[in-house]
Amino acid sequence: MFKNLKLLISTIIAGSLLWSPFEASAAELLKPMSGPAKTDIIQKWETTDKNRYTSANPFTVKPSIKSPYLAGALSPEYITQGENTANFYRYLSGLPMNLKSLNELNDLSQHGSVLLAKHGYLSHFPSKPSDMSSDFYYKGYHSASTSNIAMLSYDMSRNMLSRTVDMYMEDSSPSNMETVGHRMWILSPYVSSIGFGLAADDYYAYSAMNVFAQAADTPYFPFSYVAYPGNGVYPKEYFKTNYPWSIGIDSKITPQDNVKVTLTRKSDGKKWTFSNAGSDGFFSVSLEGYGNVNGIIFKPDNLDYIQDGEVFSVQVTGLKDSFGKEWSIAHETEFFDLLKDKTYGKVIEEGSKSPIADADVSFFRIINGERVFYKTIKTNEDGEFEYTGFPVGEYEVVFEKSGYSRSTLGGFYIENDENRYSDYLGEFELSPEYDYEPPAAPTVNEVSDQSVAVTGNAEPASVVTVETGTLVVGKATADEDGKFSIAIPKQKAGSRLKVYATDATGNISPAVYLTVSDATAPPAPSVNAVDDNDTVVTGRAEAGAAISVKSGDRVIGTATAVGGVFSVKVSKQKAGTKLTLVAEDQAGNVSKSASVTVVDKTAPGVPVVNAVDDNDLKVTGKTESGATVVVKYGTRVIGQTVAASTGSFTIKVAKQKAGTKLSVTAADKAKNISGAKTVIVLDKTPPKAPTVNRVDSNDTRVTGKAEAGASIVIKSGSKVIGRGTANSKGSFTIKISKQKAGVKLGVTAADKAKNTSAAAVVKVVKA
Repeated sequence: MFKNLKLLISTIIAGSLLWSPFEASAAELLKPMSGPAKTDIIQKWETTDKNRYTSANPFTVKPSIKSPYLAGALSPEYITQGENTANFYRYLSGLPMNLKSLNELNDLSQHGSVLLAKHGYLSHFPSKPSDMSSDFYYKGYHSASTSNIAMLSYDMSRNMLSRTVDMYMEDSSPSNMETVGHRMWILSPYVSSIGFGLAADDYYAYSAMNVFAQAADTPYFPFSYVAYPGNGVYPKEYFKTNYPWSIGIDSKITPQDNVKVTLTRKSDGKKWTFSNAGSDGFFSVSLEGYGNVNGIIFKPDNLDYIQDGEVFSVQVTGLKDSFGKEWSIAHETEFFDLLKDKTYGKVIEEGSKSPIADADVSFFRIINGERVFYKTIKTNEDGEFEYTGFPVGEYEVVFEKSGYSRSTLGGFYIENDENRYSDYLGEFELSPEYDYEPPAAPTVNEVSDQSVAVTGNAEPASVVTVETGTLVVGKATADEDGKFSIAIPKQKAGSRLKVYATDATGNISPAVYLTVSDATAPPAPSVNAVDDNDTVVTGRAEAGAAISVKSGDRVIGTATAVGGVFSVKVSKQKAGTKLTLVAEDQAGNVSKSASVTVVDKTAPGVPVVNAVDDNDLKVTGKTESGATVVVKYGTRVIGQTVAASTGSFTIKVAKQKAGTKLSVTAADKAKNISGAKTVIVLDKTPPKAPTVNRVDSNDTRVTGKAEAGASIVIKSGSKVIGRGTANSKGSFTIKISKQKAGVKLGVTAADKAKNTSAAAVVKVVKA
């Protein structure tokens, strides 16, 4: 039913259960929680879980799985649909639809989902990312370790919270089928509060679901049980033949070694029995307490499909309560096809959501593991298709249309007696196919300063553009043979032209650069040395020639050579800048260029140095690229390195005491030395955990020892219940309200630099 889905289960913290002894006259037969009538189920589905197929953005605040981390928030409407799906499953099994999300559980679940998405896999015990704050991590870890968690494909066409509820209810993997613990929490009569979370990486969505269970308002349950599929009529869409059956009974009633389950198909009398002595399929008894109930799980072999109207009876013997009284179970389930008259789907375009007409929807039967073509259906003008009258069995569907990427759905079953597929496929998106291959670089013929066209060859039908600098000087479309001719104004000799081709889908070829040729050019100028403090460039050239000085393609100065000597005014240039000079005679012929590299005579700026604390083994920062950076303590060099091409540097040093003054200088390759940057080593070493004296349930003070002057904080859970300051000898006394015996208090100390110790934990003892 699902692709790329994984889920794990863990124990969820719950309140204690109430229990009263059974009356001596109590019946031997436990009363099942009875499901609603068929018409009520259909009406309830129409107003609740049908809406799971509506496209929606899940988030009001999108979570971030990279630093800085953000838990984010799901929209109330999105969470409500997750509640609706979970409550609809409860409704089908006769339980009240009383699951309601709590903001604190939703927030907790969001933290857990972000932590799982950061790792990219499911774990109830995820490690701490190095760049995640402790507060965020501990909240996420608490969620992941005490919740149902799932991983699934990111799909905005359906409600992903509803999909995770389906996954928890399925519980058909070998590891989960032993306990069906995910399912037990959803179908627990003791659960009324729920929280959902969702976050995604580049490939999958990750979800945590937290619940809280308590004994209130369930006095009926010790005499009842919850079945899945439920007692009475049950829609086939919410139970597949590969799912295990389960029964949840109160934890005070225990399956004995002789527990036995008999499943009977009423249409032909076919029986399956399950016991510790031997079973006609999978059998397990779970006493793990998931959902605060004991579980009986069984899955019959050779039950390939369930027909519309099929009735099964379930009988269980071998149960005893804590007083030794024997109990048994008996009920019937009648399956029906909820979506018999709603067998349709729709194909839409990814992004625009527009319907795709005339798409091919091809059905393939899976027979003995082989894929056999069965039938192809065309979508109508609204992108919709119907599929009825198919043989029973497993199918795969392929959606395709020319100009779009194909999409495949596999692993669904046609199961009922009227040979109609009993589930809604929903909307399927096809993404347009694009040409991502750029054209080859054009072949361009020579261009002189007399040319009025640029000619050559490029990809047929591509648009060829000629640029000089940032100016477009001409463009034209290549013919069917790839030939092009682009009209341009005459270009100066030495001008640089850029020519490239663009295809119909906007892919741009590599550019071809060419220089406008000149027949006769003056000799290249002779240039004197230039440093980074100079405002003139001097040298010799042909008398009367116009001298141009360039930095890259930008002219930064011009002058005329008088008597063969020139002096060109320029703004100061950076050391290492390559300047090129050309001489142009009165006929417009341009010489070859002469180049000069600006000499470095300017010291680097004072380095930018990042904060250094007393735990650091390195000094980092930024300075001039390639500069030699030296760190000194007083007059002693304690480390040095060469800055990277980006200017960043990292220098290994021994740990320094807090308050130590370090000086950092940078010297460029020309030996120019910057001014010194002074940094003072910060205190980042936390105090030791406080020593806390015994606390009992009558105490209104907590006393102990810590670092002198440290700020002491006392917490019960996440709540601060007291603060104070250790005196000059390290002693502290902090007022608190009386605490209950068994409460664990966390006591931390923070020094003047705000470094916080590990928590000392003290358990309140009874006075």
